Amino acid sequence: YNAERTLVLKRQAWQRKKSEINDLSTDSVEIRPYRDTDFKDLLNIHPQGTYFNAHYIVQNLNDLHHLIMAVLDDRVVGYVYYEDFKADGFTDISFLNVLPSAQNKKIGTKLIEKAIEDSFKKSEIKKIEISVRVDNTAAFRLYQRLGFKETITYLAYELKF
Repeated sequence: YNAERTLVLKRQAWQRKKSEINDLSTDSVEIRPYRDTDFKDLLNIHPQGTYFNAHYIVQNLNDLHHLIMAVLDDRVVGYVYYEDFKADGFTDISFLNVLPSAQNKKIGTKLIEKAIEDSFKKSEIKKIEISVRVDNTAAFRLYQRLGFKETITYLAYELKF
């Protein structure tokens, strides 16, 4: 089976939380929008077999679908992809991935913070949702540190006949 937690960060909670978070600015990591020249790196980082492949993500980038890249030493090492559902008042962070060699350097934190800040600049967005596999405890702790609260856990079972 597969189990995923859904977590939510409300605008008011972020306003309180961001003042507690240490400034993570470093000169070594650049957080910037996706560029066409990033596609090969995105293919390398994006997991296979997900509900959106890298081609779909890139083809659908617009004012509601966003792709932010993390660059370390002139190399793309991670990304965050998120979608705004303005009519429903929320942003969904669909994917956050950082290369194993670049993990534990606060790159995931910086990517998520950028997505949060960009999302809450839009008055229609009142909350941000993110899902994480139950067994991904490192990501779960990261989201909690940033103020996300668990709302529900989904279990998916495979039926065999």
